[in-house]
Amino acid sequence: MNLNFWGTYFHFKKLDEAEAILEKWDPFLSDDSYISKSGWNMAQVESSIRNEKNKDLPWQSWLDIVVPVINNYLKDLEPMMPYSLKCEEKWFNKYSTGDYQEPHDHAFPGRGLSSIYVLDYPKDEKDPGGQLVFECPNFPLIRSSGLDVIFNAWNCQHFIPPLEKGALILFPSWISHYVLPSKTDKRRATISANFAIEPLKH
Repeated sequence: MNLNFWGTYFHFKKLDEAEAILEKWDPFLSDDSYISKSGWNMAQVESSIRNEKNKDLPWQSWLDIVVPVINNYLKDLEPMMPYSLKCEEKWFNKYSTGDYQEPHDHAFPGRGLSSIYVLDYPKDEKDPGGQLVFECPNFPLIRSSGLDVIFNAWNCQHFIPPLEKGALILFPSWISHYVLPSKTDKRRATISANFAIEPLKH
């Protein structure tokens, strides 16, 4: 389903193939040779992003499932011209107790759309932590207008999607987001990917 926050279209979908995807990825999630500490300035998480073995992960099988969902999402945005969709940046993150990610975005030339897919997430726990939080980029302007106290549509500085295994979240790459510290020793693992969307050249 498409979700509209702050005039920005997010897409949230639970994939039917969640169990099959996790079964394929489980050997890699359990193999520490595919991960290292991320190296991000203000984050603490194990990631494949700068690991030379990242390229050996089963990316194509995941993309084969995800890309049709992305194309349906983009179709709902009413494209005005033919476009190409390419994914050259993809990695997985694994969170242990206390791991987190700092506020950041993926805005960069060649990155128009970003995705987060939940490979595994603790269930049956009251508060496992590790929530994914999106931030409104224009909330100071909204607040200065006073519309946030009049209209519920603008009374939202943060959007926290419900996380579960198999959840896919799509969003424009310029949206800031972060991950709260994990409170459990059970595995929390996600795939992140950036997609370039460009007009088709004739």
